[in-house]
Amino acid sequence: MKTTYHLEQLKEIIDCICTITNISMCVADIKYNTIYVCEKGIPSYCHKIQKNDIGRAKCYHSDIEMYKKCAVTRRAVSCVCHAGVLDTAVPILKNDVIVGFVMIGRIRFKKDASHIDGLLDWVDDVADIKKHYKQLTYLSEDQISSLIHLLSYVLLENAIEVDFGDLINRATDYIEKNLSEELSLEKLCTQLFVSKNALYKAFRDSYGCTVNKYITAKRIETAKELLCNKNQSVTLTAEMVGFDNYSYFSKLFKKHTGFSPCRYRKHIK
Repeated sequence: MKTTYHLEQLKEIIDCICTITNISMCVADIKYNTIYVCEKGIPSYCHKIQKNDIGRAKCYHSDIEMYKKCAVTRRAVSCVCHAGVLDTAVPILKNDVIVGFVMIGRIRFKKDASHIDGLLDWVDDVADIKKHYKQLTYLSEDQISSLIHLLSYVLLENAIEVDFGDLINRATDYIEKNLSEELSLEKLCTQLFVSKNALYKAFRDSYGCTVNKYITAKRIETAKELLCNKNQSVTLTAEMVGFDNYSYFSKLFKKHTGFSPCRYRKHIK
């Protein structure tokens, strides 16, 4: 999977949204590396927090943890950070595959600053920092929800391009090279950087069957070829095509060929 970020378009979109909402946003790739940051509103609160080594470390840890949770849940994840600011990580999806993230940050989710009491015992001047907190932009839950809905669509359609390459060829090549290994759908999706839906569609469009049926058929066909070597045990043949349980292999082989592996070998000329 190759992801191309059209930076000029991405910057223009993010800048426009941040200008309208008066908040800060950050776009990151799938490895959580920052691609672009736009600061709007009054970012002095977070700047003061991050002047302190403890605060800076806490901010970094908070962002990474949100990205990770977002990657697992595949949904927008909101969290009130260690400094009392509401941040939201939003996954950018293409064909149900995460191709990046947007961090919506520095939002005041309460109109007063009472909830940050006790959170900032490691800073020098809490009273001064509270003044800066009150200058942060306030957004309601509905406003944040609407922004999340808008973001993925606008960014994906206009600024992020994804090329999945020749998926079916990559998938069948991987299967053929790893027949002796576990070939679960989850593992295939992870190795090929693709979603289950995309993989299902590729096999149905190309072969008219599910991924698992293709794998089984490929294993049986390969086993038939291996059985031509009469010096190799049938049990080893089963293992070489991914079956640890010989009884199951024999049953499946007979279902597909009409013969047990041993009888099939006897009929080979």
